[in-house]
Amino acid sequence: SRTLRFGLRPTKAQEYVSRFSSELGLNAEAENMAKEMLERSEHLALSSGKIPTGLAAGALFLSAAMCGQHRTKKRISDVTGVTEVTIRHRSNELVQLLGIDPASFSI
Repeated sequence: SRTLRFGLRPTKAQEYVSRFSSELGLNAEAENMAKEMLERSEHLALSSGKIPTGLAAGALFLSAAMCGQHRTKKRISDVTGVTEVTIRHRSNELVQLLGIDPASFSI
């Protein structure tokens, strides 16, 4: 008989950030900024009903740009398995929810 094995996946976006950040070659500043954004957004209910990998990808896209380590949505999509459209939506939601001024950095 066959046995099905279920791997437990992280349930919080923050739990994906370190691995994705490492694969994207981002420094600790960008990684920590993404985690902080996600922590703050969790308290504001952005994460409700959203796939954790999408939130992590959106936060990393923003934090990389804010730290001068820009990564394209395509590159982040390749690493995270999240579509470029989802990355755009989640990063835009974070900008609005957290009051980030997109004019203060280059996307």
